[in-house]
Amino acid sequence: MRAKWIWSNTEVREDSYVQFDTRFTYKAGAGAYLYISVDTKYAVYVNGILSAFGQYPDYPWYKIYDRIDLSSFAAVGENTLKIIVYYCGDDGFSTNYDGGPGLWFEMEDKQGEILCCSGEDCLSSLCPQYISGKKEKITKQLGYRIAYDARAAEIKGGAPSVIVKKQGPHYPRPIQNLVLSGPKGGKLVKECGYSYQGGESEGQKQNKAAFCGKGASEDGQYFLFDLQEETVGLLWLSAECEEEAKLVVGYGEHIADGRVRTAVDDRDFTFTYFAKKGKQNYLCPFMRFAARYIQVFAETKKAVKLQVSLLPVSYPVSVVPFYADDDLCQKIYDVCVRTLQLCMHDHYEDCPWREQALYTLDSRNQMLCGYYAFGKEYFAYARANLKLMGESGKSGLLPITFPSQSDLRIPAFSLFYILAMREYAVYSGDLTLLAEYYERMRGLLLLFAARLEGGLVPNFYGEELLWNFYEWADGLAGKLFAADSKRFDLPLNALFSLALRNMLAICEFLGKSEDKKEYEALFVTINCAINTRFYEGRKGLYKTFEGSEHFSETANAFAVLCGAAEGERAEMVCRALTDAENGMVKHTLSMAGFVYDALLLKDKEAYLSWIFADIGQKYSYMIQCGATTFWETIKGESDFGGAGSLCHGWSAMPVYYYHILQAIDL
Repeated sequence: MRAKWIWSNTEVREDSYVQFDTRFTYKAGAGAYLYISVDTKYAVYVNGILSAFGQYPDYPWYKIYDRIDLSSFAAVGENTLKIIVYYCGDDGFSTNYDGGPGLWFEMEDKQGEILCCSGEDCLSSLCPQYISGKKEKITKQLGYRIAYDARAAEIKGGAPSVIVKKQGPHYPRPIQNLVLSGPKGGKLVKECGYSYQGGESEGQKQNKAAFCGKGASEDGQYFLFDLQEETVGLLWLSAECEEEAKLVVGYGEHIADGRVRTAVDDRDFTFTYFAKKGKQNYLCPFMRFAARYIQVFAETKKAVKLQVSLLPVSYPVSVVPFYADDDLCQKIYDVCVRTLQLCMHDHYEDCPWREQALYTLDSRNQMLCGYYAFGKEYFAYARANLKLMGESGKSGLLPITFPSQSDLRIPAFSLFYILAMREYAVYSGDLTLLAEYYERMRGLLLLFAARLEGGLVPNFYGEELLWNFYEWADGLAGKLFAADSKRFDLPLNALFSLALRNMLAICEFLGKSEDKKEYEALFVTINCAINTRFYEGRKGLYKTFEGSEHFSETANAFAVLCGAAEGERAEMVCRALTDAENGMVKHTLSMAGFVYDALLLKDKEAYLSWIFADIGQKYSYMIQCGATTFWETIKGESDFGGAGSLCHGWSAMPVYYYHILQAIDL
């Protein structure tokens, strides 16, 4: 290939948008196939029409390119090709940088003839419509806010591009491209005037603004649109303005005080659009918005006509039909599947609104559900997620998310990776991924084993970037960015034991008999120590922390699952797990599956009806509250100081349990 990595001959800076222009000649029926890779995101326009957008998240050593068929956008003869590249230049929760921006592309026809490619002859400059260098964050995870100026003139010309040094691209996109659907129109439910009452950020000003009658505004006009359900997609805006005006778009999953709460702590869920006079349409290709409600503060007193929508973006996957025995179960199942779909794009996401990040715990739950909810083509998607995790470095704990450069680690989440890998092999029958990342998994287990003291692994302590998180429950959420003191935690040790148990199965798959002996010895040692140091005979339960009186449902479920609690002890634990008055810290939505698994491991027939009832109670409550997707925690949006996600993939677990519970032969 002749293509080279290029960038604009301008100052490289964070949060910048660079436009590249070239031309190509198209022959009828010849085809036009674009190979493209960028740092960080791209939008491709053929003859002024948006034709492709994206960039699969990757690493400098695992660089991905897309192949896009542009034939339907090309006209016979000469065509214009415009590529706008957004360079973030800052580490987020789904980005990993090698120090510089870049664009690499090549377009060829069916015969392999190159129609155009990246090189010095491509003209480039900062894109005048997108405002670069604002560096105002939406959230730490999502990166910078977007601002678009429709008043800016189009570029005519530009300067020759310069060659830059970057690796790759080496690998084709491992999954299908995302699909863009027709607009999900917002219904106008409120229109009035407003006056600002202070606030530093755009979101804060929106939170504090006072509303008044239509036409009585001091500062401008307010519009509130309802999409009718949680939606994820590209923002589309249609406006007609009597004068130039600043439109500040806010979006979110719920309404409070008659508006969308767009500022939550240091988060700012707003987008700024500078409108020109007259009619205009705009589609934002650089970010997926997640919202039920969208509001616009139009900073003008003259007439404005507005329509705001989201064009849904989804991963193409078939849904396997499922028929429940009653209407409630069917409703819960359908909402779970929709939750899964809204949390799967280039990779699984914890939530589409606040973070859009790939976590091991969240995605393990999502993958387990996906094996039942979606068709066989889904296996490639699950595999790509696990590969992104496996490529995240050669040693040490896994990072908190992928493919980030973050130094923050959640030790327990590294152990969930091994569970997810075994489950993938079981459902897909594909052992190649296990073989490829076996040494990475082995390295994780040995890292824990090297810390053993008296048969147990102490918590990870003394470092601010180690977060001993287990779940969002009393005593189990750990200290974020605060060094812990040394202690011994049952959840960590039980998860280590469970990971060893899964690794034993992986060794069976791969024929690693010698390693299996090593893991078996560790497994016995850990479980013996768990029983010695955490079991409280008076209660018939396991303490969460050595020397404490903290008892949690999740920790006790882990004790059963890892095999430490057996026989009568396991029976007593399971009876307690189904007792509403057990005195233990209750499990959360993220950990419900482990509680159910512990019960099923002990006695499927005895606990089947309880599991059905527990799912029905929790999830019917959310539905009664108007949920169109399921929440991060049962508290909904009020949790985490108003930042609770109302669409969270880890809460889709009823999909898995409805399938396996229906399959139990009583």
